[in-house]
Amino acid sequence: MDQLTTSPPASDAGQPRLISLKTRSGLEITVPLARWTYRDEVTDVDLDFADLILLLSDDMLNSLQMVMVWSVERYAPTTLINLMGRLNAMFRALSMPEQARRTSLTASDLMSYHAQLGKLREFYFGTLRSFLIKWSTLGYAEITADAVEFVKELRVRTNPRGTAVATLDPKLGPFTTIEHEGLLSEFHDATADGRIGSAAYHLSLLLTYFGSRPIQFAALKTKDLVRDVTEAGIVSFKLMIPRAKRGGESARSEFTERKLTRVAGEPLWEYREHVEAEGWKRGLEAGEAPLFPDWSSHSQKGSAFLHHHSTDDLRKMFEEALRSIKVRSERTGKRLHVTPVRFRRTIATNAAIEGKDIQTIAAILDHSDTQTAKVYISILPEMLEQIDKAVALDLAPLAQAFKGTLIDSEKNATRGDDSSSRIIDLRIDRSGAGLGSCGQHSFCGFIAPIACYTCRNFEPWLDGPHARVLKTLLHRREQLKRLRDPKILEVNDRTILAVAEVIRLCSEKRNPKNEA
Repeated sequence: MDQLTTSPPASDAGQPRLISLKTRSGLEITVPLARWTYRDEVTDVDLDFADLILLLSDDMLNSLQMVMVWSVERYAPTTLINLMGRLNAMFRALSMPEQARRTSLTASDLMSYHAQLGKLREFYFGTLRSFLIKWSTLGYAEITADAVEFVKELRVRTNPRGTAVATLDPKLGPFTTIEHEGLLSEFHDATADGRIGSAAYHLSLLLTYFGSRPIQFAALKTKDLVRDVTEAGIVSFKLMIPRAKRGGESARSEFTERKLTRVAGEPLWEYREHVEAEGWKRGLEAGEAPLFPDWSSHSQKGSAFLHHHSTDDLRKMFEEALRSIKVRSERTGKRLHVTPVRFRRTIATNAAIEGKDIQTIAAILDHSDTQTAKVYISILPEMLEQIDKAVALDLAPLAQAFKGTLIDSEKNATRGDDSSSRIIDLRIDRSGAGLGSCGQHSFCGFIAPIACYTCRNFEPWLDGPHARVLKTLLHRREQLKRLRDPKILEVNDRTILAVAEVIRLCSEKRNPKNEA
């Protein structure tokens, strides 16, 4: 039987034995035999054999590692990490009595493990099956013939898909429009307050826009953001996002083009120019700087991914940004649970509600087939909740959509002596009664008063005609039902809750002893 080719024992007996590996992407590395840790492009890989050293005989461990060497040369890093986890879990579950070390794996062993997994987790065998068969076909005797026959004949249920989407799970499923808009608002406010940095801010926005995986953003370079200007002076932006999960040799072997609005593209381009300038100072060629750089890292020196954050690092950056913001779900009343995958589910769900076909949804998800996209087609517009005055007043304190400060009158406003700060709307009150004041000193391009109620600079007056604003918005929502477009229907839902919250706060202030 072939043995692992490792480095000769070091003169110092305490030094670990080493093994040389070559990854699918072409990376050649030398790692300790007991634990293979390395950075492959933008993925941190950690293949830890510590438990298996105690559970398997030397010959069996050697055979398993030979199959892992074969796998490292052919599989993506994330597949290897998942496979290592499955192998460790299986052999721990099948540990021998009295600390004996296993010398083989039989059909009886696999039947026992299959029974332990149960129906909900039997899909683990989907990952293990090909590895165990390859273990046998490479000529190693530790996998018995009946074990190979068992895994070949085993019919395994696939990993359950779409449950969180189909049930609109408030913790794992897609965000509601109110939750999604609340996140965007909080990201903007947190950046203005200096609670999150520019890199984390733009990473968070790209997640909300496109729902791409962190590994795709980790592989981005400054040259992937493209700015075009026509002869007529019209500016447009597009982002070439690496597909990363595809079967190519590199995370940057294929790209998907995504368009950006000018409102989103301009600040991202400004951020990109700062990164590009810093990359030039550090000797990087034009366009080769990572869009989300880690200037302290030199782990990928000599590769195309020098100064790129790893996928795990970007996740941590996003998690750190989330810790600085507070968005509550109007469904649970608790702090919103946010993960990158929820943005993907939200974008695909919205596409399905808008009537997009299954191929379009698969393209939005950047999938090569439509299997996963099928679940989104079952999301129907009828699933959207009705919002009336009672519901709005009920949900208002949960959603926390109102960000401003309630004041007694105009004289208490930040710009009370400036009549231009007064906010009125003759469509709501023909007498010109003021709704409140704007505390912002710079130009605002948003439409008053609809945008005001969710703005942190808004200072509504205690005696303002807020109930009429709510009535107007609810009436408009009722009219939009005729269009049968649920996304248009939801366009002002967060504002409706913000207005309702102002009404509730006014009531509390007028009647402090009574609940609003």
